[in-house]
Amino acid sequence: MSSSNLYWTRNLVNGFGKMWFPLVLRELKDQHDNALLGSVVEELSSGFLFFGSSYPAPHSMSDPNLVLNVLAGMAGDLDLHEPRAFIEHKGRIPDQVVQFGEGVAASAGTGLFPAIPADIGLTIDYSSLTSATIGFGDDARVRQIPMDYLARLHRKLGGDASKIDPDVSIAIEDQYIVKSILIAKEYTIEFQSRSGLDSAFDAKLNKLNKQHEGLLKFNRRSNKQYAVEVKNRNPYMIGFSVVDWDDLG
Repeated sequence: MSSSNLYWTRNLVNGFGKMWFPLVLRELKDQHDNALLGSVVEELSSGFLFFGSSYPAPHSMSDPNLVLNVLAGMAGDLDLHEPRAFIEHKGRIPDQVVQFGEGVAASAGTGLFPAIPADIGLTIDYSSLTSATIGFGDDARVRQIPMDYLARLHRKLGGDASKIDPDVSIAIEDQYIVKSILIAKEYTIEFQSRSGLDSAFDAKLNKLNKQHEGLLKFNRRSNKQYAVEVKNRNPYMIGFSVVDWDDLG
């Protein structure tokens, strides 16, 4: 399996490093829901044995937020300044924090329309894209576990990941830990295509606007450029980043 089955891109978010952007979003239940933050997720490979590239699975392998909860429980021993062991960056994340050009999309062919919190029955030809950008509203924020906190935990446990939770049967050192999540209610994705958009495509967009009024708004901005504005009632995890346990030592 390739990363394109799960993600539409992996790219730099200014100030927070590279993040994975899932095709299917995860809705947060409430303001206390940390989605995958601090969870142990499986390290997958798109190649044969040691020759492929690795990427994370977008779901937890054990108790959700396992490492985050361990950090919170050991806050005193680790001399952590944040009681909940994470820092939330509120306020405006710069517009177009994600911008990629041709060849950066995870998929090279036709696939699911990305980052939409609804099944809209529309696909996108990634091979025809020349660029895409995402701009976020004022509600967007990043929650992250500081790398220093994770490094302290690594030192405290002597690098032995099995001590994070002796009851967990998985080898945590062979998987990934989710170190940050990108959360947003409102955002706009803009696409630039190599080929022109026909009237049939316009008809599809008009139909979708009527079906998902109040949630999605598709706009054709030129013959080769279109955008979709998303306005959710609840926040969604739009992207996340991971770290390998062995890289913390």
